[in-house]
Amino acid sequence: MAPLFTRVSRTILCLTICGLVSSPLWARKPNWLRVTSPHFVMYTDLGQSDARKTLLEFERMHAVFEQRVLQGRGQTSTPLYILAFRNNKEMKQHLPLWHGKPITAAGIFIPGRDRNFILVDGNQYGDGQMESALHEYTHSVLRDNFSPIPLWMNEGLAEYYSSLDLRYDNITLGEPPRGLVYVLQHSSFLPLDQLFSVTSNSPMYNDDHDHRNVFYAESWLAIHFFIDNSELPQLSRFVALQGQSNGNIDGAIQVAFAESSKQLTRDLIRYFASGRIYVSRTKLKMPMRARDFQVEPVSAEQAQTVQADCDGHVESLAAKGTAELEQILKQDPANTAAAAALGAALIQQGRSAEAVPILRQAVNRQPADFRPYYEYAFSVRQSSPSRANVRTLVPVMRKAVQLNPHFAFNYDLLAWAETYSGDTRQGVADAKHALTLSPGNEQLLSDLGSIAFTARQWDLARLIFTNLLQSRHPQYAAFAKAQLQVLTRYQNMVTHYRPVQEHGAAHEGSQITILPPE
Repeated sequence: MAPLFTRVSRTILCLTICGLVSSPLWARKPNWLRVTSPHFVMYTDLGQSDARKTLLEFERMHAVFEQRVLQGRGQTSTPLYILAFRNNKEMKQHLPLWHGKPITAAGIFIPGRDRNFILVDGNQYGDGQMESALHEYTHSVLRDNFSPIPLWMNEGLAEYYSSLDLRYDNITLGEPPRGLVYVLQHSSFLPLDQLFSVTSNSPMYNDDHDHRNVFYAESWLAIHFFIDNSELPQLSRFVALQGQSNGNIDGAIQVAFAESSKQLTRDLIRYFASGRIYVSRTKLKMPMRARDFQVEPVSAEQAQTVQADCDGHVESLAAKGTAELEQILKQDPANTAAAAALGAALIQQGRSAEAVPILRQAVNRQPADFRPYYEYAFSVRQSSPSRANVRTLVPVMRKAVQLNPHFAFNYDLLAWAETYSGDTRQGVADAKHALTLSPGNEQLLSDLGSIAFTARQWDLARLIFTNLLQSRHPQYAAFAKAQLQVLTRYQNMVTHYRPVQEHGAAHEGSQITILPPE
């Protein structure tokens, strides 16, 4: 068995590699369908029967997550679109490039700021080759429904659920993802206090070779170990204690599990050596049937738009996607979906100023989709956030919220516009609501901290930034550290000049610019 090709490597491929794929979308004219189920929207050129069956597999996947993970909490806040292709040749045109060639995958998850995509090869889907897509889908579910959890736990759960097998009536969960057992058999185990302390800026996590493979494999095994031994309550207690331990992970382990980290590590090694890793097989009761899904034909232009939109979310295909969207919009200036997708692609490329007029025209057409409004406000925020401009964005974002009240970043951007316009009370309220829609999203938490700072709710701001110091993402930890320093200086200044403050300026905080961490 070959060594593990890590999920992080696949994610990096999605986000950082460069190159172009030729062959324009409109060189072929298959019949495309839009299939809608309670939790997904799929665009596909499969036949209607195969399209329904494929989407039913995704609904089964969601049902497993809802029963085992979400437990009634909800679903992902960010819109998710599935592109199911009738053959691998078509799918390759939209896969990220590695050394100029499409990567090999039967399914892949493409994350985005405003929407996520899952790409699947209809001929191969269901052959146990969806690990990467399932891994990344797990991350999106955890981010949108739970508070931040330690890196090892996040990756371990993603590896655990990446083994989900939906091919048969009996759902299988717990099989080792390909390569993990090999890695553990041929590597030394990490002490658990070391595994539990890994962050996104740790050398081990950023090593592209054996160390990171061990981190992923042992994180998966640890999740399996705690689940199989019914120790999830102890694990939850440990995670809570770890956040309060000031680095004393061994002490947190001792309190939560009533044994030292060395002993717990030995228990984990014995568990692996026993070969008794539990695989669950259960019959999933589905309250829906494939024939209940709504199927409607879409035009070639609509199909081209959503595919080019997906390309725009992949760095190595961004130029291709942008060119395709520009061509679509040139042929049909009233295509607000293409305008929104083009604006999003330009923003991602750091060309927000170019996106503003395109998105403004789309908004003036008053579309029934939230996305043009959201992208327009975002482009203005990134390119020209003057107070006069931002005031005009408040009604724009209220329209976006009205059209999609489930997308957390609609409320986040509305909160920013309200706060920057002087309505700090409502800004804090809407920023809090954004976080309820996606509790594990540290960007939303960081934004709430900045808005609370501006609103002079300093206790809330200090609490948020103190928590963010423990972020597994170094950019949020660095931003929180800087904001805490500014907050301390500002509070000292206000306290020192309180008599002047009481008789003078009533909006000292209104000049603080709210910006996301770089």
